Amino acid sequence: MRECIDDGVLLGIFPGSEIISPSDDDGTRQFYQQLCQYEDHALRMICEYFQDDLLHIVENMNTNSLLCELKSRNIPDIEKYNSLENDKKSLARVLLQDTLLSRREAVIGLWVSLHVLQGRHYSLPLRAVLEELRHTGNKLVEQILQDEHGHQLPPELKDVQNCHRKHLYEKTENLLENKPPGSNLGEERFPFSTRYVNLIIVSTDHFRERSENELIETGVKHEEYLMKKQNELQRIYSNKMFRWCHRSRLVPHMVMVSGVPGVGKTTLMQKFVCDWVKGVLYQRFSFVFFFKFRELNRLDKVSLETMILHQYPYLQEQLDNILQDPEKLLFIFDGLDETVHKVDFTSRHLCSNPKQPEHCGQIVVSLVRKSLLNGCSVLMTSRPTKLASINCGDFQKIVEITGFFPEERRMYFENFFPNQEVSEKAFNYVKQHDTLYTFCYLPSYCWIICTVLSKSFQLTSSDQVSLLPKTVTQLFAIFVANILSNHSLHKSDAQKILQSIGRMAEHGVMNHMIIFDEQDLHSFNVDNKSKLLSSFLMESGEPVTYSFLHLTVQEFFSALVHYTDYSPEKLQKSLEEAKSYSDGRGEIFLRFLCGLSDGSTRSILAGYLEKQAAQASIDVITWLTNFILEEQSLVESEDQKRRLLRTFFYLYETRNKALVRESLKSHTSLDLSDVHMKALDCAVLAFILGTCTNIEELNLHGCSLQTEGLERLAPALHNLQNLSLGDNDLPDTSCIQLASGIRNNRSLKKLDLSGNRLSGPHLSDLMEVLSSPDCGIEELHLGGNDLPGTSCIQLASGIRNNRSLKILDLYSNRLSGPHLSDLMEALSSPDCGIEELHLGGNDLPDTSCIQLASVIRNNRSLKILDLTGNRQSDLHLSDLMEPLPSPDCGIEELDLGYNDLPGTSCIQFASGIRNNRSLKRLDLYSNRLSGPHLRDLMEALSSPECGIEELYLGNNHLPDTSCIQLASVIRNNRSLKKVDLCSNRLSGPHLSDLMEALSSPDCGIEELFLGDNDLPDTSCIQLASGIRNNRSLKILDLYNNRLFGPHLSDLMQALSSPDCGIEELYLGNNHLPGTSCIQLASGIRNNRSLKILDLYNNRLSGPHLRDLMEALSSPDCGIEELHLDSNDLPDTSCIQLASGIRNNRSLKKLLLSGNRLSGPYLSDLMEALSSPDCGIEELRLGGNDLPDTSCIQLASGIRNNWSLKKLDLSGNSLSGPHLSDLMEALSSPDCGIEELRMSRNGLSKEEEEALRNLGRHKPNLKIIC
Repeated sequence: MRECIDDGVLLGIFPGSEIISPSDDDGTRQFYQQLCQYEDHALRMICEYFQDDLLHIVENMNTNSLLCELKSRNIPDIEKYNSLENDKKSLARVLLQDTLLSRREAVIGLWVSLHVLQGRHYSLPLRAVLEELRHTGNKLVEQILQDEHGHQLPPELKDVQNCHRKHLYEKTENLLENKPPGSNLGEERFPFSTRYVNLIIVSTDHFRERSENELIETGVKHEEYLMKKQNELQRIYSNKMFRWCHRSRLVPHMVMVSGVPGVGKTTLMQKFVCDWVKGVLYQRFSFVFFFKFRELNRLDKVSLETMILHQYPYLQEQLDNILQDPEKLLFIFDGLDETVHKVDFTSRHLCSNPKQPEHCGQIVVSLVRKSLLNGCSVLMTSRPTKLASINCGDFQKIVEITGFFPEERRMYFENFFPNQEVSEKAFNYVKQHDTLYTFCYLPSYCWIICTVLSKSFQLTSSDQVSLLPKTVTQLFAIFVANILSNHSLHKSDAQKILQSIGRMAEHGVMNHMIIFDEQDLHSFNVDNKSKLLSSFLMESGEPVTYSFLHLTVQEFFSALVHYTDYSPEKLQKSLEEAKSYSDGRGEIFLRFLCGLSDGSTRSILAGYLEKQAAQASIDVITWLTNFILEEQSLVESEDQKRRLLRTFFYLYETRNKALVRESLKSHTSLDLSDVHMKALDCAVLAFILGTCTNIEELNLHGCSLQTEGLERLAPALHNLQNLSLGDNDLPDTSCIQLASGIRNNRSLKKLDLSGNRLSGPHLSDLMEVLSSPDCGIEELHLGGNDLPGTSCIQLASGIRNNRSLKILDLYSNRLSGPHLSDLMEALSSPDCGIEELHLGGNDLPDTSCIQLASVIRNNRSLKILDLTGNRQSDLHLSDLMEPLPSPDCGIEELDLGYNDLPGTSCIQFASGIRNNRSLKRLDLYSNRLSGPHLRDLMEALSSPECGIEELYLGNNHLPDTSCIQLASVIRNNRSLKKVDLCSNRLSGPHLSDLMEALSSPDCGIEELFLGDNDLPDTSCIQLASGIRNNRSLKILDLYNNRLFGPHLSDLMQALSSPDCGIEELYLGNNHLPGTSCIQLASGIRNNRSLKILDLYNNRLSGPHLRDLMEALSSPDCGIEELHLDSNDLPDTSCIQLASGIRNNRSLKKLLLSGNRLSGPYLSDLMEALSSPDCGIEELRLGGNDLPDTSCIQLASGIRNNWSLKKLDLSGNSLSGPHLSDLMEALSSPDCGIEELRMSRNGLSKEEEEALRNLGRHKPNLKIIC
């Protein structure tokens, strides 16, 4: 910031110049002109209207960029904000405050600066605000004034409006809270100002069916929101609910508010109405009608007028007049998910007359669809799961309440506890227990935990410890115990209540019911006259309906009932049922069941549980043990990893360490890579790691851990041998936690921290641990961390005296600069034992070669030096080459690819390798080595002292004349085994020179890569001469050339020579037509050496495919892998394919993906596959557009097939009734398939679950959906 502000040249702007500059584009100029049209008071009014948005935007943008932009706009006194550079909140507040108090140029300058910055820094909130300002123009000022002052009403309407306001104020002025457990108080009332905490509302544009429990998924989303850059979220303030929407590009009249149970939807609506009554917001509405769907449930067929008068009878005389101006009316409907009426927003049956009786649901739909009171506004709330099942297209704006962010959570505790010390104590306690803190985004959950802690902190210190919850199960057990202790009911009577409401609660959980009526209570023998009932259930409406205090309370009672009313049959049924739901409705129920299996947790409710509660616990633990065994049999897909994490939560709630150890005793490694891990997940994982000392490897690559999650994990890292934390966006402060976690870990051998943001002062903390004599780390990966050159000082301190470190990966950082010498000096230390050093992608200039040379010269342990992707092309490359011939140099691999090295570099390379016996691998891929000096490199490679075995010269623009020079190496170098010449230009007459050398008896080349060289079919004559009598060559890659044509026969004739030893031939993407099959057949018919033939992405479809298949079935053909994927083969090809595999025992792998094999003839292929003489072990049929009817054919091929082990059916359309045929065949004891891939088949959740269940019941079968 200071660099910009203190600069004497202000981007060409001088005092007295205009706000707009010559470099501004037309859009900026037009925006500036629009702002200039506003009068001063209007300009400030607009600024005040957007104040909350602007504070949020400025807080979350690059302040340096903003202040520089303001300075360039000639806004004075910008320097004074320097002191606030590190306090963005204060800077935003002071800047906006000053701007509003300044002259109009400052206000316009701020807006213009933000307009310019939106093009450089993406910010959804900023874009939305600027679009609103541009599109609404003068109408915005009118709207602001109208929302402030309202409409002029006739005296008679004004009187009734005042009466209406008074009525609504009495209904909404206070927040009601249920009585705290353990007190004799009734409902408590609190003024909004003392209890209400702002909820976070964000814009959204769609809803989908939830795959997890609603609260858990929203908790995950909440953590994601916290981790997202704030400029990716558009926060919606309650006073801006009906503001212009950038998604629908209009001022909305129909707004939907979504939120999970207990997140504060009803409270927000109450606050909204209360603020309207007090004149705080939306005075554009002359009348607001507030309805709760739960209360509308008792109405059947009524008119809109009757519906209004039922709730507001005092409006009767003026209702006709009120309804005359629909645009002045707002209807609020709270709790769409609680309605018993049919609400179909796609219905064609609409009403238009407010006096016409209709079903309540139809009236609501007609208001939203604008056939009734067109011009009115509607604000509605609902749970996300309800919205997933309806059409929301008529709502012009959809927002979601995400609850509390951390600041609001703390504020809730401060408001709840009058005593600040107790408030702080309670909040800190919750923060220390992640399983308690995770749901604190929910206001209702905050209330439950605060009521529990308020009771606990009142007790003596000795009692307090036992009553402080550590798990969610314990929290709810204490909550219920406190309520029970406050009633004088006999324990047997209380137990009956717990049993009856428990059965009702479970029925509701399993059937998505949260509202119960008198009939439901009667069905489950719930005594609605019991005083205890009112502590657990809330009543509302007439006739009365009931709901639990919170959905999680309902889920707790649904689990508790199995310990108060034990039935082994019911328990087993419930466990299996809850496990089977793919929408996650049984997830928290299962956590509570497992949590209550812990004896200490059950003791909280001692006296209220059945004598057989211990047996229920045993049953749950047995089920959990079996469940974990089933889960272990499934393939580790991302979904399965998430399921494994879910089982960890069950184990965590049990607090049963013996069970944890027994369940995971076979796990030496845990792979949770690419699974989003929030802080709570990390806390649970830490418990697992701390309990299971047998776990040696942990892969958390790409898990979005963040610092808070790492804090939870760090204490449990002391037993690991291999830890991967790559791609987690961890900042340098994470090094503090990492250091504490690995400091005393002598067993840790590999630490992967690549792809994070560890640049900064705290990298030193990690290096300090590395330099400890107790550190045994052998591999450290720090690639992609944006480490600057100054980091070399810190890295040097860590490795200088470290004898254990063998591999140091610093790929893709910014280590170039003077401090690189510090790192090199440390690497040259006699105590440094590093064997592999990866410095690729660090923008190192050729002067770095001087420093690198000192390492090569003095470090006898260094074997691999990777300098790929730097800038080593200049004079100082000689310095790097100079120590290579030294007998003390032990370098075996040198990677210098992608360094833009010119042909003259070959002279320097030659000097380095001519007499070097240690160097085995030289990678010079993707440079510019073409030219006359290539001969210098080749001459050195031909030296008898040169021991290079692998040479990579791909993508070096080498012409065919280079083959003369390359030939000399191949001819005379007996050590060279692998040569990569891909992506050059070797087509031409001199390719013969290379082939002639290849046929030399002294040539030892085993692998030759000539792909992507634009070789025509005439090259086959030259290639044939090279391989005909070559026994050493095993792999020949000719991928992506142009070998189709008559001369392919020459290559095939040579291939069939008894002296040709090629085992792998790659001819993919050579435009080979179907007639090529005749030529290919001649090459493989009698070839026993060829094992892999790759014909990927050609055009082999046609009648001649049978020639290839006939040759394949020859007893003298030894091919084990055939690649025919992406050859446009139709289903009739299956007849020919069948003939090739029916009696072929050598073919093990057949790739047929990306063809068109759907059709009746697929049966022929399956019939051949089931032949006892067919030895195929892996078959790939992905992307063949196979419908579900193909499952019948597939089933016939695998039902009795012992040899087939892997079957890939991904990317087809196998969802449907016939999928069961495939599953039936897979379950056959004679089916030997061990791995089945079924992803991207459009499978329903039920079908995916059925496949998983199949995998559980057949342990050797791994299924990937």
